[in-house]
Amino acid sequence: MKKLTTEQHQKIRSWVYRNARPLDLARYQYHFENGTIENVLASLSAYQNKDGGFGHGIEADFVNPNSSPVGVRVFFDILREIDFYDANCPLIMSAFEYLDNCEYYGNWGWHGVIPSNNEYLHAQWWHFDSNPWQLCPTGTLAGYSIRAADKETSIYKKSLQLINESLDALYRNLPDRVLSTNSYAHLLSDLQKSDISSQFDIGKIQAILKHFIPTEIEHNSCKWVEYTDRPSNYVTSPDNSFYPVVDEVLEKEIEFILETINSDGVWNIYWGYPNNRDFAVCENWWKSDIAIKRLLLLNAFGRVECSK
Repeated sequence: MKKLTTEQHQKIRSWVYRNARPLDLARYQYHFENGTIENVLASLSAYQNKDGGFGHGIEADFVNPNSSPVGVRVFFDILREIDFYDANCPLIMSAFEYLDNCEYYGNWGWHGVIPSNNEYLHAQWWHFDSNPWQLCPTGTLAGYSIRAADKETSIYKKSLQLINESLDALYRNLPDRVLSTNSYAHLLSDLQKSDISSQFDIGKIQAILKHFIPTEIEHNSCKWVEYTDRPSNYVTSPDNSFYPVVDEVLEKEIEFILETINSDGVWNIYWGYPNNRDFAVCENWWKSDIAIKRLLLLNAFGRVECSK
């Protein structure tokens, strides 16, 4: 069984140290070098605004300094990655306050794209128009909130209502499902790990998603060099409940990952920009992020010679 060699891991490490943002270097050190949660939080704090939201390019495809729900979504994703859910953390408390008072909130949740994106360098999919990807970050934001927020707070109650509405749409198989399948899958993970999991029909949610996921992921490895829905977007460890429905294609993806390390020792990003020159720095940010996530994936499946 092919594994990432110690030499390859060292090359990734060197690349990350040369090119990563301080935030991603702190993440790398936390996962692979006994770095601290405090260093990750300190790096995250640089992206937080006075209103509690996050901007300044924390989402690497747009450098808008203004707060956005997507900026908070990235913040929450990183907190999940380091398994941090302390509601007394000032960063988290301020983020909840921002979400609770966010102007970019509609009937079904938080908006994905905000108008001020257009004033700053951004990838085309983050351009604001009449359809602002309204629900893009909602599942992630609501899921994290019910795990970390106090049950008496407004943000907890708002998130719980959004989750119930989203699940109702899933059960009824509405043509325009409130969330994407990927968002539902990540929301399910939050529900399973929350202290109110018994309030939800976890088995029913799993059954529905097990039907959707195999049809939505790309099984043809030749297309994995493009922007496609890969199995690792749903499953990052063998104890994930969806692993049995993607195990074979995920194994192919792991082999693909090991075979597509580039000459710099990391991986190319698999989506294009309208002007690659403008995004040269962002591209390296993404390469660092992808390197960390793929190292974690390979490690979880025992495919690294020298595991943590």
